[in-house]
Amino acid sequence: MSKKIFTKLSVLLLVSLLSKSLLLSGGERQGFIFGIGLGYGFNRYPEKMQYWSPAESSEDKIKGGISMFTKTGYALNNRLMIHYFSPGIVFRKEVGSDKKIIDNSLFALGISYYLNEYHPSIYFDAGIGLAIWRFPFEFEEDLDSHFGVGGVIGIGYEFAHRWSVESNFSYNRFSFSRDDVNITANTLSCSMSLLFIPY
Repeated sequence: MSKKIFTKLSVLLLVSLLSKSLLLSGGERQGFIFGIGLGYGFNRYPEKMQYWSPAESSEDKIKGGISMFTKTGYALNNRLMIHYFSPGIVFRKEVGSDKKIIDNSLFALGISYYLNEYHPSIYFDAGIGLAIWRFPFEFEEDLDSHFGVGGVIGIGYEFAHRWSVESNFSYNRFSFSRDDVNITANTLSCSMSLLFIPY
């Protein structure tokens, strides 16, 4: 058998196996998962999170933005998934005379529990991990980025095979120093997203 024919047959076999697992499965939530979610959400944060505000400022602001997250992990059975979960909201904020993009995200170890073994099903999310407040597209300016801890809870509805709508609530706590003053700031985020998880 020539190398060219062997390569074509190998690619055909691989495509067939992937098609069977991703397109023709019976809906069982088992094995490796990688899901992508996209939607809209709101951040509530104190103005003292920003470098241009005095440290004593604690006025809360609310800003809407794009919600994006991934779920990467393993489904132990038809009801329980263990995954790396990254809910976050990206929004634009005026900084002086410019508008900057801010990312308020949580990188968490999480679980999802489905009430039914097959769709349709309501499910619940929970996770805890590292919180990040950053300016993702500003590489040269001296803008404050902060790290902390946070948690997320969520509820979703899988309405079709691999497709869900999901709402998440994240609470992040940041501690940092500015001008020799220790500052603690909390952010609260809520979002509604459409989620696709191949399994």
